[in-house]
Amino acid sequence: MYANFCNINSIFSNSQEICRLLGYNVDLGKKKKSLGFNWNYDTYVYNDVFEFDYIPFAFTRTRDVFFINNNFNAKELLKSNENIDLNYFNDNEKKNIRKELFFSSSKNAKYIDYEVEIISKQRDYDYFETMFIRDEAIRIFNAIDDMKDENIVNALSNSCKYGKSDYLPILNIVVDSIINLLHLDPIIDKLLKDFKNDHGYLISQLIRINILLYKENYEIMENKGDKSNKIARVIATANEVNKKLRIDKSNKIISYKNKLISCLVFKDYDRFCSILLQLATYSSVSLGFAYDLFEDFEKNKNLAYAFVNALNFKELGQNKEENKNEK
Repeated sequence: MYANFCNINSIFSNSQEICRLLGYNVDLGKKKKSLGFNWNYDTYVYNDVFEFDYIPFAFTRTRDVFFINNNFNAKELLKSNENIDLNYFNDNEKKNIRKELFFSSSKNAKYIDYEVEIISKQRDYDYFETMFIRDEAIRIFNAIDDMKDENIVNALSNSCKYGKSDYLPILNIVVDSIINLLHLDPIIDKLLKDFKNDHGYLISQLIRINILLYKENYEIMENKGDKSNKIARVIATANEVNKKLRIDKSNKIISYKNKLISCLVFKDYDRFCSILLQLATYSSVSLGFAYDLFEDFEKNKNLAYAFVNALNFKELGQNKEENKNEK
């Protein structure tokens, strides 16, 4: 455990000219001259204390470890980090601490309820990383918790197969995107064009998070029957198109979906709108959300994502319900 954080040759030593922490530790024999300004070692500033030996105990005991640097005072610093349930991870090291930190409504407030620095360390890297959780990111994490369902957490927790044999660290990608306030467009585009696997359910949950990152005014889809919700109406429209195009039992719906995906991936929004009009004419379904895309495609891009993803996509259990209705 110590070797994951510190130079083992420095353990229990007094303060020295090089810092014992990995990432800050240097080989004076090889790099002494290059440390100071203009190759002058006298200008080199260093800091090392005996207490650094105890830094490993401050981090969680998982492969991807964190320390919440809530150093407003010693009491708050201890409170933030001691609340992490170490036994939860000791029982199964494969459990992801990112999920525990950012997607646990019962414990989230204990960890991060205002802007704070979180220092991370991975065993494969000989250095520390820092991420600063801003108020806007905390607001998004709390908004996800307030949705009061496990769909997002379940979607992000499951392994995400990509292509024939690759797997994407989807939870890490989403958490890092929220922390850095980056849109999820790249990962949504990537999943949409992966025709070898069905990512419909995962994409539907990523869109919900993406709306928060876009800071849209319309509400997240909480109830599919809520007519006042734009996303719900878009999905209802896509389902209507699905029903119309399934009647002729052709591959038209797949063809249109692939064309729309191609437009999104290559950011050809004019062609996307053109194909949308063709689809409306062919299916005889009114695509009311298209007006928002014509007005400002970038701002309303999540409407386009929701529509394309819902084309020919059935959530779990939907097949059974349709079969019952047909009988």
